[in-house]
Amino acid sequence: MNNGFFIQLFQYGSFVGALVMCILLFTRFKNERVYQWIFFAAMLSFPFEWFADNYWMYYNYHSGFNNMFGHFPLFLPFAWAWFFPLIVLGLMTQEEKLKKLPKPLSVLVVFLICFVWDFIVEVLACKAGIWVYWWPESAFMPFTEVPIWIPVFTGLYSAGYYYVATWAKKRLADDPGVSWARGFFSTYWRFLVVGLVFGLIGFIFINYIIGHDPASWAPVWWVKSGLLVY
Repeated sequence: MNNGFFIQLFQYGSFVGALVMCILLFTRFKNERVYQWIFFAAMLSFPFEWFADNYWMYYNYHSGFNNMFGHFPLFLPFAWAWFFPLIVLGLMTQEEKLKKLPKPLSVLVVFLICFVWDFIVEVLACKAGIWVYWWPESAFMPFTEVPIWIPVFTGLYSAGYYYVATWAKKRLADDPGVSWARGFFSTYWRFLVVGLVFGLIGFIFINYIIGHDPASWAPVWWVKSGLLVY
């Protein structure tokens, strides 16, 4: 399949999508400071992607992307700026409905929505050749090229970010005079905690509980790079 079109669509679509979101957040939604905090907190959390790519999710991007460094694509901060905020802000519009559910059910619904969101993006991206996972076919979900663990952990990430967002909204309601910078950094460090927690859980689960060795399916550049956990 000639996937050059999809590569450039995803790459430049991420640039444009993040720019459009940023403009909207400071014009149409200029009074929604929490939305702005979520946008930038997600964008600046992108370094977790490098760790996940190389040490526990095990995948790499099509060589047609412009790279930031090594094999790490330039578009990733901008992709994080739309991928996570879209689902988090979408859930925030349904916050009152979610609050009416029993807490365990509400948490489950949030996770399942986040799971489905990532599942759709992952399956379409892999089918278009945008990225590929270093896993055997036996690990893939039926009719996909995606291991089940990927949308599970990404769904947990997204759900964690949603609950940080609801905390930030309550924080602003309790102290409407809080400065933009203080509110942002309070939100951002919580995003970092979510990333560290689920990144560590994912690393342990994939490398030590499942014991997956990606070397048999990894690209040559990765095998030669020394980025091995064993």
